[in-house]
Amino acid sequence: MAEDRIFPSRIDWWVTLLLIGAPVIHLPLGIWVITMGKVLIGVGLIVWGLILGVVILFLNWPCHYALKDSGLAIRSGMVNESIGFSRIQAVVKISSIKPAPALSKHRLKLTLSDKTERMISPKELDEFTELMRQKIDE
Repeated sequence: MAEDRIFPSRIDWWVTLLLIGAPVIHLPLGIWVITMGKVLIGVGLIVWGLILGVVILFLNWPCHYALKDSGLAIRSGMVNESIGFSRIQAVVKISSIKPAPALSKHRLKLTLSDKTERMISPKELDEFTELMRQKIDE
């Protein structure tokens, strides 16, 4: 039995900016609204920013992919998925910003035997692709 290889997700700078910026912008905006005399709205904005930050964190962290003997394990926040190598029909490099358990537009599109697709973005794209193809061919 070989050791599992875990590959963290590649993270684009602009994705980081969006994921951090979306909840953080609510803090100064909420404080500004409070200073304008709208305390309830300002507090609401701050609370909404905190809730948004927690949701983003739970959906995106940690994000990694593990090549195991049994198949590919995808972890994105609270979401876990296992895909047997026998189900993977094709592995293609793509550039996409479609929603997926991937924090980069540089991705691999996996076409599965049931004609569904998964997109992932391992940091070491070429090494991951080579190891995955070896596992698929075994």
